[in-house]
Amino acid sequence: MQKENSKKNSETENGVEFAPLDNRNKKKALKLLKVFFPAWRRGALWKFFHREKEESEFLQIKKRRKFFGFLIFSTLMFLGYKFLHLRFFALREKERGQGTGTEVLKKLEQKGRHMGHNILFLFSRPEREKAHKFYFRNGFRRILWFLFWKKLK
Repeated sequence: MQKENSKKNSETENGVEFAPLDNRNKKKALKLLKVFFPAWRRGALWKFFHREKEESEFLQIKKRRKFFGFLIFSTLMFLGYKFLHLRFFALREKERGQGTGTEVLKKLEQKGRHMGHNILFLFSRPEREKAHKFYFRNGFRRILWFLFWKKLK
């Protein structure tokens, strides 16, 4: 019994957690957004973060209780299907290549299923070839040029 409890505690301590994006970590998220989406001007980023709150869910990604990334997603309904649109997903550079991104996607897929979504989809840019390989490794399919999707059910 004691081993089971220690295993659950270590999973919680070492696993990925989602939490609402608080003001303290909003600046860190904006820095990541600027790095991964450099074409966006500072004013546009600021407007997006403040305007989209009603339509999108902003989550910080934590591991060992420390901020290391964020994601933004929203729900779309179309022809009786409930789509989970992953709008932005960014991790700190040092977290890449360690399985953390895959862990985040699995947790997001689980959350999407729990919320009744049928499909997870995202758009990408042509120059993000590393990201595209990551999506393929995690079971996404490409439909159209830079639209990726994955069935959740």
